Amino acid sequence: GGWLRVIYGGLLTAWLALWLFDIQLGEAAFTALKIVTVPFALLSAIYTAWLFGQAKGRVLWMRRGLTLHLAAQAWVAGCAWLMLSGPFLDWDPVTLGKLRWAMIAGLVVHGLMTMLEGHAAPAGREREYARVQRLIHEGPFARRHWVVGVALGIAVPLLVLPITTEPITWALVAVLALIGLASEEDTLVRAGQALPIH
Repeated sequence: GGWLRVIYGGLLTAWLALWLFDIQLGEAAFTALKIVTVPFALLSAIYTAWLFGQAKGRVLWMRRGLTLHLAAQAWVAGCAWLMLSGPFLDWDPVTLGKLRWAMIAGLVVHGLMTMLEGHAAPAGREREYARVQRLIHEGPFARRHWVVGVALGIAVPLLVLPITTEPITWALVAVLALIGLASEEDTLVRAGQALPIH
């Protein structure tokens, strides 16, 4: 995991240097850099699932599909940041339109996986997993989960994005999606540790 982060950090530094110093790469070199960066970005996004999966006393972190869910959340976060950056990057309307639909696709996957979390218990840990899910769906984390994570972070963006073409509205929706993601990640960490280990 540490090496993944080091390599990905190096690749991000290379991208930043290219942008800051206006360095023009040849088409082959630019394509190669993109091809190398994408898998390390994905592996960095899902690394937490492998890390959490080692904590056998924390059943929420062992849930099935966590790796895919973290990848979907990273996709949404990336789209959101690009939407916020769009006005500064002078993108054409076609590119922005593609970005909007990419964001919608990511939100749909994220939303579906969020709704299916209750059925993602690791084998043999169903009762313990149900207890921690009640903390999220009905207990002390419920309001945050349903209002911030689901309603503001998923439902509102999914309702607004298909019907508006205003970049300022997209930026507001992107902020809501990022707030929702931050809330859900915080809930994952806190709820995962809420039950005592016997």
